[in-house]
This record gives sequence, C-alpha cells and structure tokens, in this order.
Amino acid sequence: MPLDSRPTAEGALQLVTARANDVVEHARLIGGWTLRMQQLSAGPFRSDLTELKLDYMQLIRERTTQALWKEDEIGNGAVIFCVPLRAAGQGYLNGHVIAFPEVVLLDGNNLPAVLTPRDLDVVTLAIDRRWLLESLERLGERDTVDALVGSDRHHCIGVDRAGSPLIRDLLIDLFESCDHAQRALRVLQARQALQEELLLALSQTLVSPARRPLDVAAPQKRVADRARELLLAHVDEPPSIADLCKHLGVSRRSLQVCFQDAVGMAPAQFLRAARLNAVRRELRALSETGSQPSIGDVAARWGFWHWSRFAAHYRMLFGELPSDTCRRDAIRD
Repeated sequence: MPLDSRPTAEGALQLVTARANDVVEHARLIGGWTLRMQQLSAGPFRSDLTELKLDYMQLIRERTTQALWKEDEIGNGAVIFCVPLRAAGQGYLNGHVIAFPEVVLLDGNNLPAVLTPRDLDVVTLAIDRRWLLESLERLGERDTVDALVGSDRHHCIGVDRAGSPLIRDLLIDLFESCDHAQRALRVLQARQALQEELLLALSQTLVSPARRPLDVAAPQKRVADRARELLLAHVDEPPSIADLCKHLGVSRRSLQVCFQDAVGMAPAQFLRAARLNAVRRELRALSETGSQPSIGDVAARWGFWHWSRFAAHYRMLFGELPSDTCRRDAIRD
C-alpha cells in the first residue's frame, strides 16, 4: 500500500466502491494488498467494499456474509488497525479468539492469518508507521509510541460494550457520508483535519488497559497450520486424517481439539473446505483463460473421488454447482 510521503494541495483522495459474489473477486478488489482467501461457512458469498485512500492512511470497509480464512501481505511499514462495526460470532487470529467489539492492532510487515466471523462489517486502517509515530509524539503519547515501536507486535484491544467507542462512531459517520464528502476531501486542509480526527480517536483506543498480546501463535494453531500445510503440499495425494495424525504425532482427538480451539471447527470440515476452495480457484483460473476445464479431473486431483458427494459439498459451501462457476466465468469473458 504505497502512501504519499508529501501530500499535495488537491487530488490525493481515492475512493472506490465495489461488490463481489466470490471471495477471489473480493480479494482482487482491495488495492495494494496481496490477499489469499478461502470461504469456510456455507452459503452464497456477498461483499460490499469501500476503499478510501488519504495521504497517510488507507481505510477499507468490508461487509462480508460468510466466514473467511484470510492471509494478507502488505509490508511498507504500515500499522494496521481492524475495527469491527458489526460481527455475528467470533473470529480467530493466531489461534486466539477475537470477540466483538474488540479492536485488533497489527504490524503490517508480518500479518498473521485470520478467520473472520460470518456477517462481518469491519474497517481496516493501514497507516504509515513513520507518520503515525511522529504524530503521536506531537500529541505527547510517548507510552503509546513505545508500545508501537518494533516488529511482530500484534495486540487485541478490549473496548467497552456499554458505549460505542469514539473510533467506531467516527468510522460509521465517515463511510456513510464519504460519497458527499469527496469534493471537500480533495482539499489538503480537509484531509488533514480528517486524519487528525482519526488519529485522536485511535490514540484514545490505544490507551485502553484491556490489551492482550497476539504475537505468539497458540500451540493448537501451530498444529492446525502444519496440518493445513501438509494438505496443500500434497495436491496429487491429499493426506487423510489418519495420515495427518501420524505425521504430526498427535491422536485424532488431539487434532480435533487443536482445530476446534484454533479455528472453531473440526479438522475434517476445515480441510474439506480448503480443498473445495482450491478446486474453485482452479476452475475459475482455467475458465478465465478460455479453457473448458474437466471438473471431474480437477476435483479428483484434490482428492474428491465421489462425484455426487463432491458436487453436493461444493453446492453447500458456495451456493452453486461447479458447472455454474465455470459457466459464469465463461460468460463474463
């Protein structure tokens, strides 16, 4: 996410709004990020995305209808704040449970994978690290600066459920009015005022005593990650649950507990969803090149030998048959 180091009087504002019906499409819409996403909960996926880019901040509001496994890469020294506006259920980061309305603070140079809840409305703020630290210094927030300096610093910040925190109210107001505010925000002074207001609201959130570190992945998460890596590393011969238990040196019950604690679902469910997402990505990639993929061959490569069962699982997860996926991409081309 390249951020302007020397803002100009006009023209630095960028505003993008878009909708998607597929997690791959959704990931492509977010500018400046390298995203890998998988859909884990069952049903048609829908998303609304609004991206607002200022001089030192990129703000992305995502409204998604299904639980997603997200792996992001951003770099460029950004500091990331994830502020949920609405969430149905809890998410998981590094094997730690994230409950609404907790705010997550991340180091953008080393972003961990996250499992989002269903029906999530979240704003991600990617802020230029140097500008943020210098601005907090000017505000006299020395302790906050010390907490932000260094890499691999991830925190979950608890907020009061009884009253909506300042940052949440400000973000809701901003995104509800940004269409009408576009003209004003093309003026440097207006953008500076907005960024200052966002900075003050974030600094208030950062001083919350209810903060817990998320740097170290929970032991259960490490086991779950190794199991997933083994699955994706052996595309031609996906390992069974028994194979995973043997390779990882854990019992079936232990593997079950690790997945349940780390990502909130059973290992067989998680791994099947990962394979179904891989089939979907491959079908879409082939269709977009104008090829007519053999759905059965692609499914078989990912370990699905029973056609009707595969088609039923695919339809249950994505809300459409694999042939519908290929047909839609072919029509779009």
